[in-house]
Amino acid sequence: EALNWQRKLLAICERSPQQYQAVLAHSYNNIGLVYEKKKEYGEALKNHYRSLELNERILHKDHPDIARNHHNIGITLDALGQSEEAMKHYETALKIRENTLPTTHVSIGESHQCLGCLHYNQQRWNKAV
Repeated sequence: EALNWQRKLLAICERSPQQYQAVLAHSYNNIGLVYEKKKEYGEALKNHYRSLELNERILHKDHPDIARNHHNIGITLDALGQSEEAMKHYETALKIRENTLPTTHVSIGESHQCLGCLHYNQQRWNKAV
């Protein structure tokens, strides 16, 4: 059901893509999240990358939405067992978040948690804490 609503939104926005790039980027991100929940990681990844591509065109490189894109790509890659690539995206998200958000922002903690779990799962104990 959630995918149907997102697809309807895409159909409207794609008629005037220049005008609705931010909405399209947000929608592709949401579609990626739905596919993640369904464990359809290939489709999730495709939509997260599409969202990132659009956001990189319209936003500053250190925008929190771009950090969110990298974070979601990292989650999906991690689920696919692509830990090293996931780590790159988690680290990019963390760097952006540290540069743009207050030090106590929950998103920074979320990035630390994902990186810690990734190191833990790879038995890199000294980096996991």
